[in-house]
Amino acid sequence: MTPRAPRYAARGRRNRKRVAGVGRARGRLRPPPLVAVATDAAAGKFTLLAGALAQAGLWTALESRVSELGVDRAQLRIVIKPDMTIFDVPSPAGTDPELVEELIDELHDHGYTSVVAGSTRDTFDLLLENRGVLALADLSGYRFRTRRERDYDIVDLAEDTVPGAFAEGAALFGSEVSRVWSEAHFRVSFCKNRTDECDYYSLSLQNLIGILPLTDKLYHYRQRLRAPEVVADLLRTYPPHFAIIDAFTSSHGSAGARACAAIETRGIIASTDALAADCVAARKMGLDPEVSELTAYALRAFGRPATIDVAGDDAVYPGWRNVHPVLAGAARGRHRFPAAAWLMQALLQTVNRELFPFKDLTTDRLNQLFVRWAGDPDATPLAFWLTAILGYGLGAAGGTLEAWRVIAAKDALTRAELALGIDPDDYANDEYDAVREYVLSMRPLLDGVPPDAEGLRWTYLEHSQLFEVSRVIAVPFEAFVSRVDVSLANQFMNDYIGGRIVAKTRDEDGRPLRQAERDLYLPQPNFMALSDGKYIDVMKIECAEYLPERHTLYWRLVKSENDSAAYDDALVSFERTDDGSTRITIFGRQEFSIPPVWSLIDLPVNAGLKRFLVTDAYHRFFARSFANFEAVAEGRDVRLGHALSATRGEPGGDETPSLQVVGETLEKLLTTIPADGVTTLKQWITGDDGQNAGGVVDDDGFVHFQGRAALGIRQAPEPSARENLTAFFKDVADALRRDFAQ
Repeated sequence: MTPRAPRYAARGRRNRKRVAGVGRARGRLRPPPLVAVATDAAAGKFTLLAGALAQAGLWTALESRVSELGVDRAQLRIVIKPDMTIFDVPSPAGTDPELVEELIDELHDHGYTSVVAGSTRDTFDLLLENRGVLALADLSGYRFRTRRERDYDIVDLAEDTVPGAFAEGAALFGSEVSRVWSEAHFRVSFCKNRTDECDYYSLSLQNLIGILPLTDKLYHYRQRLRAPEVVADLLRTYPPHFAIIDAFTSSHGSAGARACAAIETRGIIASTDALAADCVAARKMGLDPEVSELTAYALRAFGRPATIDVAGDDAVYPGWRNVHPVLAGAARGRHRFPAAAWLMQALLQTVNRELFPFKDLTTDRLNQLFVRWAGDPDATPLAFWLTAILGYGLGAAGGTLEAWRVIAAKDALTRAELALGIDPDDYANDEYDAVREYVLSMRPLLDGVPPDAEGLRWTYLEHSQLFEVSRVIAVPFEAFVSRVDVSLANQFMNDYIGGRIVAKTRDEDGRPLRQAERDLYLPQPNFMALSDGKYIDVMKIECAEYLPERHTLYWRLVKSENDSAAYDDALVSFERTDDGSTRITIFGRQEFSIPPVWSLIDLPVNAGLKRFLVTDAYHRFFARSFANFEAVAEGRDVRLGHALSATRGEPGGDETPSLQVVGETLEKLLTTIPADGVTTLKQWITGDDGQNAGGVVDDDGFVHFQGRAALGIRQAPEPSARENLTAFFKDVADALRRDFAQ
């Protein structure tokens, strides 16, 4: 993706500029926020911090909170969230502890003395030692006393949690959040200025994920839930009141925090608007802010500021290196295969083993191997292409596996946990009620279209399909509607894999009358998954009616997050037949996107083939949907796939996958298949180099032996990297020849 150059319009005051056109002209516009950029090659970091805080309006914002809450300055509870993502000391990937302590001193100097800093454990706590918050803080250089002799605490934001006040439609609905963060009067995000190999950059928005309590951040907040939705929930419910970006020394390059590359950027960025601060920081990297999925989603969700006031130097950092687009694509590719994404994070991370030893030997040895050859993709062409091949290869494998599951093993799929994606209160009651007339107004367009042998009637309406099909279920109407809630009809449709419903109004019996719903379905038809067909992601407003002889749900599409649908407007009705059974009728208008490879199907010459495929797809979909309705009436579960664990990696919860299992399996194999080469591999895995052979064991169990020099054995020189690689491929070739010969 080619970065867009920033465009500016003069503000009038010298050294203050207004950034124009942040993103495309979609979504709501917000008032222009102010972002301070303090840079000076001759100034120290403390001077730059003080200047950025003053220019960005921190003290004015604090005074406003004091006045709003009616408390004294000393009573205003302030919490700071620094970025503590480090794997060595010193590290350009984490917020400078001295800057955090200087911020605490500045707050004390202005009378704000109730200040704590906090963070949580991350995924690497499951792999490495010394990753607890206090241990990490101590190793990072936090001294718990500032240079002006002010004591402060660092708290684990996962230790004291309360139910979060997240809206019913939020991805984090039902999740807990830190009491310290949620009940703070003033929240400060203090992140590091660095690149991120998957999202191009990691700034204030990504730093917010670190306040959430579950340890395995990658699994829970990027795989089980969607990171952009998680961050949007935090910005909506528990936003920082102030954001600071430590850009005095930054980490750039293609590997982000994985293989840090320090660069002196000598700047501090600050704002009362975290999203605006990230946009300006991204532009100083020479990037379009929307290359980040987190930022792009937040801009759509909260609206784009028409302009951003920038006070200070807005030029791109000299010598800055961004993540190469090939490697960003590779990182996003392997995230399509969640198990591989988790595994590769462990294997590719550069770690100071003296500070953060691995918890198991197998992971340690494999990490050494992978980091040796692909640890820093900017270092050598070999590392670059190994990283790219691993990413795209795993992404292709993940896509192939998912496509196979969509077609042949749907129960192996994982259910999606999604945010609602729209605000039910954005739509008035009469807009919900108008859906009924809108859907019914299209029904006469099917008059004169005869049903086929399976009762399906359909025709084209422009590029969409208009259809209707009915089926009688031999279940008494009263029994059917008591067991099958029409307001949940979309969840009982074929190939439903996840979603969320929020009722806006209910009748006196508690039944939803108006509701907003988001549904995710497998690609339709399923074979589209083989050509990268999109999941059908639709957000709808709905109204329901409950008549004595008929229950009906009407819906209309209002948004498709992935542009998979242009129309999905329909109704489902459960109606009493003359003999007391239940007739299910489905009527609607649909238009779903198809992969580019299938675009030829729309050519006039292929009209017959397209009609056959559409008819066959509808027959299959509705036959299975009717079967689902009947199954629900009989009390059977029709949900596809399985839910991901909400407790993985937590005490008493599901265990996290461990590479130690691989080591134990290899150990068993190595003890049953003797061979010279296997012995060498066993020594590598177990760490036993055989030097204690023939040693003398004393009473305490220690082995005493003579060294190589005493035995007259000369140490062979270490083979070069080229010799190692040549030997490796020679061994692989020999093994393949033996296998084919057998």
